[in-house]
Parts: sequence; structure tokens; C-alpha cells
Amino acid sequence: MRTKSEIRSTCEEFLTDWHRHDWMTENGEWASESWNDERDAYKAAVEALAGAVKDLPSADYADSDALQAVRDALDELASAAKALDGQVRADDSDYIAEGTIDPDNAAVKAESLEVGDSWQGWDCKEGWGAWRVGEALYLNWWRTPYGGTARHERDLWVCVDEFFFEEEEEEEEEEEEEEDAA
Repeated sequence: MRTKSEIRSTCEEFLTDWHRHDWMTENGEWASESWNDERDAYKAAVEALAGAVKDLPSADYADSDALQAVRDALDELASAAKALDGQVRADDSDYIAEGTIDPDNAAVKAESLEVGDSWQGWDCKEGWGAWRVGEALYLNWWRTPYGGTARHERDLWVCVDEFFFEEEEEEEEEEEEEEDAA
């Protein structure tokens, strides 16, 4: 049976070498990703307008369809531009989306091990807790920012050791086999 001391030291050792930002970059979603469809629609609208304008010189001057195609393309472009209003601009202010990042969906099946720590900073409260998911040891790192800060709320579920409790499972199975044999 793993002790709370073993669990704490394993988690603290993991946190010493864990590069949180790299992990979030690999497992999280950029805030600007939510605008990808709108960007694609805008790009398509620009291309449609360019095509309609390109067709104008070859159209008959009495051809109102060519002019209507330009008007329609302009309307589509205006609509697409409006949908992009307020977007996160990837080049200067993009960030990894706030909230939970849980690539293994561990939070729904995790059991608290009642081991962890928290601390209060000048602009947020942060902490971590150890959780068990099957044979694996998970760490739930969290941050709750205070109003008006540049910090983002986070709830990260990270696998520390996939087989941390494996020996414990094997010992329990051996004990059950011994009891059944007796």
C-alpha cells in the first residue's frame, strides 16, 4: 500500500521537472482556435469577391448579373468580417484556452488521495492534489485568479505515473488467491 508520504514525494518530484506551459501547449487548445471557422469563412468571402471583380471586365456592361455577383460577394465579406469582430489575434494576444485541460478524461473517474498543497500569490491562488485513476497517479494542478489579473483560470489533469499503484494491485490479487486457496 502506497503511503501519503510516498505519494507526496512522487508528486513534488514530478512538479520540480514539469514544464507546465509546454504541457499545456501540447495538450490544450489555443483560444484563437475557436475562431478558425470564422477565419475560413472570411478567406472564402475574400476569394469570392476577388473572383466576382475579376469577372467584371469580361461581362457585358448591360449584364446586371455580374454586378449582382459583386454585391453578393461584398455582402458575404461584410458578414464574415462582422463574425470576426473581437477575435483573439494569434500574433499578439493568443493564449491557451482557460478552464480544464484533461487529455485522458481522468477527472470523471479519479479518486482523491487527500494529498496536496496550495498557496496564495498576490494575484491568484494555486495548488495541486494527488488523485488515483486505476493504477495511475494523477496530479490535478489548479489556479484561481483574483479579478482583473492577467492570469487565466486553469484546471490541469496530468498523469504522473501510469503504473504507480500496479504493485499494490498485484499484492491484493496475491492475497485474494491465498485466501481462496485456504
